[in-house]
Amino acid sequence: MRSETENVKWMYLIGIVLLALSIFGISHISTEHWGITGAVVGTSVADISDDPNAYLIDQYKDATKDDAFAALLDAEQILYEMKQDNLSIHYINDSLIEARGYFEGNDYDVLLREIELIEDPIRRESAKDALITAERTVGTGVDYPRVMQIVEDIKWRRDKAYELQDRIRAYEILFSELSPSMNISTAVLILDNARIELDDERYVKSEDQLSLIDNELDKIRAESTFVRTIIRIGRDTIIAFFVDNYIAIIVFLLLVLIFFMVFFRRLQIYLLKKKIRDMVLEQDVLIKLIKTAQEDYYAHVKIPRKLYETKVFNYKKRAGEIKSQLPVLNRSLDKLKKLKRFV
Repeated sequence: MRSETENVKWMYLIGIVLLALSIFGISHISTEHWGITGAVVGTSVADISDDPNAYLIDQYKDATKDDAFAALLDAEQILYEMKQDNLSIHYINDSLIEARGYFEGNDYDVLLREIELIEDPIRRESAKDALITAERTVGTGVDYPRVMQIVEDIKWRRDKAYELQDRIRAYEILFSELSPSMNISTAVLILDNARIELDDERYVKSEDQLSLIDNELDKIRAESTFVRTIIRIGRDTIIAFFVDNYIAIIVFLLLVLIFFMVFFRRLQIYLLKKKIRDMVLEQDVLIKLIKTAQEDYYAHVKIPRKLYETKVFNYKKRAGEIKSQLPVLNRSLDKLKKLKRFV
């Protein structure tokens, strides 16, 4: 039987082998399933870059420590500039942590201490997850070529972010200059979606949204051109109609004018006669009311003197107004009847 010391040695040996296999497995798991920034911004590495040249293995195989250090400085500057320009830097920050690990060759504890310096608790926990699940040096040596590859991807993301930001601003300016009559609500909504994808560092999806805007604007311009064409055709048709039929149009307008004059005169005479009849009728009613008030006061003594005087005064006042207006209205009626003979 083995001694207790030998059993302990075998246990340590098995543990080391299992640890090595685990590290090897983690380093070869497809990042498309795990995603370095999946826990941070909800996007997979499939959206990092569509350019296969960003990960050429042999491109930086001879990279030196100085090359890697210069690349890290570039990445630090990129991180600072993008932060100043209000661009999202979650993935780039995680990539920079990864690159430093390959540059320094630190073990897990050193990298973990660096992550603990992150103030935001959510970002700190996400970075821990990224450290565990990503391709990272855990207790291994430095890897300058890998540093160069990571920084190359950071540069690609920087360029893509600024390109998309400029395109979004260009569309905003374009929308402000378009005619208010053009319905661009759908295009504005798509632009908002593209801006959200950019903020979430999903650059490929943001680019896809901007392509949809181009299609939407083409459709809007086509509809606008069609409407303008219809308007122009309609205007030209109307002008051509007047040119070809101007004599008939003039004759028609003259007939309408004559008809209107005849009808208008007749309408004036009718309304004036009605007004005179109404006033004569009102005058007769007022005379009867005056007689009734006199009978109620003198013969029947139904109303007091003050009420009698008020009623008679108002009746006579209105009757006097009618008496003065009737001659004027009759003269106007005679004039209209004379004019009617000439029409």
